[in-house]
Amino acid sequence: MHINTGKGSADVADVWASFLKGDEEAYSCIIRKFARPLFNYGIRFSSDRDLIKDCIQDVFFDLWNKRDRISETSYVQAYLFKSIRHRIIREKSKWEQMESLENVPFWGEFNIETKIIEEQSNREISDRIAKVFNSLPQRQKEIVYLRFYENLGHDKICTIMGLTRQSVYNLLQKALHKMRKEWVTVALFSFFYLYR
Repeated sequence: MHINTGKGSADVADVWASFLKGDEEAYSCIIRKFARPLFNYGIRFSSDRDLIKDCIQDVFFDLWNKRDRISETSYVQAYLFKSIRHRIIREKSKWEQMESLENVPFWGEFNIETKIIEEQSNREISDRIAKVFNSLPQRQKEIVYLRFYENLGHDKICTIMGLTRQSVYNLLQKALHKMRKEWVTVALFSFFYLYR
C-alpha cells in the first residue's frame, strides 16, 4: 500500500481510515509517509536527535494503541504534527523549566539556506538570510516553517498550533512584513557583494 505515489495509490484519508480499523499495512504506510516530516518538524524544537526519535516512536506507538479512540480526519499530517509538537514539549518540560508554550524554542534552519550556500558558495549571504529568519519571534518562525516549508494551509496550522485562523493570519503577515523589510537589505548586500 502506498500513499499518493501515482496510479493505484491510496489517498491519505483512506489509508488513515484503514489504519483505524486495525489494518497493519495501512499503519506501516502512515509511518513510512510521515516519519521523516515529523523528524524534520520536531528537530526545530530541540537539537537532541535521540529525544525527537523517541518522541516520534512514542507518537506512533500511542497511535496504534489508541486507534479505537481516534476519529477519522482528512488532516492526517496536521494531526500528527500536533501530536509530535505536544509530545516534544511535554518531554522537554520534564528536563527543562519552561515558563510557557510561548517560550518553546523553534530552530529555524531551512534547506533553502543550504541550497543557497551550495549554489552560490557564499556563507556570508546565507548567514544574513538566516539572521532575518531567526530574528522572528518563535511562533512566527514556526508558522513560516509550516506554511512555506511544509506547504500547510491556515486551517492545518490552526490545528497544529492551537490558534485561531485570524491569529495564524496575523502572525504570518507580521512575519512576512518583517522578512520583506529585512530582505531588501539582504538583497542589496548580496548584489553589491557578488558584483563588486
